[in-house]
Amino acid sequence: MKTLNAICALAKTVAWGKRVISTVVSELWTFLFLLTTNVY
Repeated sequence: MKTLNAICALAKTVAWGKRVISTVVSELWTFLFLLTTNVY
């Protein structure tokens, strides 16, 4: 039972981490896009 809880907690952490990473990446892409469009 303990291992099951640990696996669930790990899965939740991984899912949360992926969401954070994808959000940060999209923010960075938007920033870079705005930067390049303002330069030219």
